[in-house]
Amino acid sequence: MRKVISLLFLLAMLTGCTSIEDVSLNSGESEAVEVVKEEDELVENRGIDGSYYIDITLGLESRGFSEHIVKESKLLECMYVESMNCKHPSTGVEMTCDIYYEEASQEVISAEFNILNLNGVENDTFLELATNFLTYCVSMPYDKSDTNIAKKFIVDNINSVGSREEGVKIVIGDARIELYGNTLNSGIHGMRMLIISKAEE
Repeated sequence: MRKVISLLFLLAMLTGCTSIEDVSLNSGESEAVEVVKEEDELVENRGIDGSYYIDITLGLESRGFSEHIVKESKLLECMYVESMNCKHPSTGVEMTCDIYYEEASQEVISAEFNILNLNGVENDTFLELATNFLTYCVSMPYDKSDTNIAKKFIVDNINSVGSREEGVKIVIGDARIELYGNTLNSGIHGMRMLIISKAEE
């Protein structure tokens, strides 16, 4: 009988039956790792897949915008680029850019581009400048982007787009693109605003 018990014990050792406790621990560790990975993915998914904030900032700097300054937003738990700006030399039309992005992935959470007609420049000139600026901004690179569709969206709507209630939106790949504007009582276009952000799944 003692030999049988010894053989059974030896067999259990060889087949790993006594490591059930270890297996349970390993399973628990695997589940914990999976939960951590899921949480990391949730954070990373706040950004537009394949986008990088630096592509936008360096591109705008090359077009005469102020040098970008990066800061941390503790409230939103991300990084942001302090408002960059540029003034058109002959018209005084002002352009600005604000970007929020994930620190780890560098992916853009949202980017807002504004063009302001501060000096009441006549509409054709303003719309030409706005179209040039916003078609450049909307062509920012990211996964599943379609530059031709994005630019056409701006061109087709730049003249007639209205305020937040009357703005227009389109989803291209992983990005939601919104265009807004206003017209002053004088009939002069006052501003155009482009917002690019992560599309809701």
